Amino acid sequence: RQAKRFVQSVTSNVARIGGTFALIAGAAAAPIAALRAMTGEMDNVSKAALRASMPTEAFSALAYAGELADVSMESLTTTMGRLARAQADAARSSTSQQAEAFKNLGIEIQNADGTLRESAAVFEDFADKFEKFGGTPEVVAAGMQIFGRSFQELIPLLSGGRAGLRDAMEEARAFGVVMSTEAGKQAEAFNDNNEYFAKIQPLL
Repeated sequence: RQAKRFVQSVTSNVARIGGTFALIAGAAAAPIAALRAMTGEMDNVSKAALRASMPTEAFSALAYAGELADVSMESLTTTMGRLARAQADAARSSTSQQAEAFKNLGIEIQNADGTLRESAAVFEDFADKFEKFGGTPEVVAAGMQIFGRSFQELIPLLSGGRAGLRDAMEEARAFGVVMSTEAGKQAEAFNDNNEYFAKIQPLL
C-alpha cells in the first residue's frame, strides 16, 4: 500500500508541475530506487514461496529462521520443494523410499481426510526428530532421502527442533518481516509493470 501511494504521488506530481519536475528529481530518484529494490526482494520471496510449495507468510517466516542459521533462501527453497515432492511420492506409493523414510521417523505426511499435511508442519516434525536423535545414521539417511544432497545444509536450522524454528519465526513476526501473500502478489505485479519506470527514467 505504501508503494502504491508513493507511485500515485509521483505520477500526480508529474502531471501537476510538468516542467518543474526536474527540481525534485534529485529527491525523487533515491526513493524510487529504494522502492524498486524493496519490491524486487519481495517479488523474489513470493516466487520462492511458490517454488517451495508453501504459503508466502509461512515461507517468509521460515526464510528469516534460515537466515539466522546461515541457510540461504535458495537452499531453503530447493529443500522445501523436495519435501513437498517427497510427501507426494510417499502418498502415491507406501513402498517408496520416501514413504519408508517418513515411516521410520514416525512422521505423518497426510491428514485424517487423506490430504497432504502442510510441508511446514512436516518440516517441524522432522526438526523434532533431528533434535531428539541427532546425526544418527538413520536420521541422516532419511534426511538425504527426503531433502536430497542439500540436507546437510539444513542441519543448523534443524538442530533446535520445532521450538527453535517457532521461536525464530515468531521473532520474524515481531520484527514485521513476515510477508503476506497479497503483498507478494502486489510486488510481482509492480515489477511486471516496471516498464513505466524505464519510460520516466530519462526525466529523473
